[in-house]
Amino acid sequence: MNKIFLLFGLVAATALFSCNGKGGNTDDGGRHHQMGDSAGVQSVSIVQADSMLLSYLTSINYQQNDTLLHSIIFNADSLRNYLNDTTNGKIKSVKIMFAHSLAYIRSPKINQNCGYKSGALTFIIAGYDAQNNYIYNKDQRVMDQGNACPSNCPKTGSAAYDILPKQ
Repeated sequence: MNKIFLLFGLVAATALFSCNGKGGNTDDGGRHHQMGDSAGVQSVSIVQADSMLLSYLTSINYQQNDTLLHSIIFNADSLRNYLNDTTNGKIKSVKIMFAHSLAYIRSPKINQNCGYKSGALTFIIAGYDAQNNYIYNKDQRVMDQGNACPSNCPKTGSAAYDILPKQ
């Protein structure tokens, strides 16, 4: 059963939400960069994204092995609220960091390599300001609570697929 791999979608969405509206240029094979933004890539074409997604998915043998991580899905409203919260400063960019899930580190496997096991690996999202200092929300928290795919993926709609269908 195919599910969508949203890592690149998440990166694109966070770049979109943290965009300051200045013009950008294109280089590096069609990838779009915001001028003066050290965070880098903001978007790739669907064809490029599909090529990237399929390369990763093929490398983990996703059609035969449904236990390895395909993606992590975050609630858009929670992400928007975090990025728009200016209580402790304005978020310019986000850093998406690999981490073990809380359930994994609470098991006897803390500090052990989990590979790409779904449910063991997650992302922590922390925004930072123009001076490259982390910005936490009003409760001194950052984003986690992503849902790991394939175990928590949409079952219907185009998001049920591992690649991005053309529209």
